[in-house]
Amino acid sequence: MSIQGGAALAPESSPPPCSLCADIDGFSLHANVLVPAGELERLERLCRYVTRPPIATRRLALAPDCRDIYGLKRHWRDGTSAVSFDPLTFIERLGALVPPPRSHKLTYQGMLAPASAWRDLILPKRAPASTSPSCGPLAPNSPTAPSTSARSRSSRSLLG
Repeated sequence: MSIQGGAALAPESSPPPCSLCADIDGFSLHANVLVPAGELERLERLCRYVTRPPIATRRLALAPDCRDIYGLKRHWRDGTSAVSFDPLTFIERLGALVPPPRSHKLTYQGMLAPASAWRDLILPKRAPASTSPSCGPLAPNSPTAPSTSARSRSSRSLLG
């Protein structure tokens, strides 16, 4: 799930048995979207989202010499407004954008990076484990046990 979904750092867990989501062999399927009958605008928006191309095809053109020309959204400092590739190089560049299966699609940089020396200073501190000499640590379902540790919360909840 992406950061927009808010669970980018949530631990991997199996979905509930009645869930309409699946993650198998590096591919994920999210079928938990419902468009009520008669709402054609929402259905069209969903279909456009699902069938959108990986690149802006309006900015893609084929030159007479069979080179692929991709127009840039903004001009570069040197005035370049498009880049030109031979077909194999273009496919190679597109293939490089596809992440390998089971790899992280989101990485944190700066102070939220896992090895950052500042990370412990900005994340909330963990509550010390409450123990009783006679019965040991609190049971997970105990009403006085903390629900989640500060480390298990997503970074999105820390940012806003």
